[in-house]
Amino acid sequence: MLLTIVKPDNLVMLDESPLNIDLDAYEHPDNLHALQWRDNERHIEFNDQPNQALTELPSWVNPIIEEHQRLTKQKLEEQEIADRQSVFTSNGQARKTRLQQKQQQQYQAESQSLKKDVDHLKHILITQ
Repeated sequence: MLLTIVKPDNLVMLDESPLNIDLDAYEHPDNLHALQWRDNERHIEFNDQPNQALTELPSWVNPIIEEHQRLTKQKLEEQEIADRQSVFTSNGQARKTRLQQKQQQQYQAESQSLKKDVDHLKHILITQ
């Protein structure tokens, strides 16, 4: 797991997926600047003291991770709904286009039939 939390920016990046989360709503050290949890870089950066190396994630991080996961899932679900609506709209537009093309073909066929009928009547009138 890769995790970056930057308190002043309300940024939480979990496995390269950044989200803005109101970190004031979560427990954390008052003087927190950032937390880095990467392969070879695991520490907390404070505003007023030296960085603190980490061997395990502090427990206050867990609710923030859970919120990130919840928001990510919500975002994916919303995108899936939007994608489905887009497909539905596209399919609806495709159906509308097919209906319009069919109506146009019917109109042209009827117009040609009427023209033939008119030409036939003209011929009858002229020959009488």
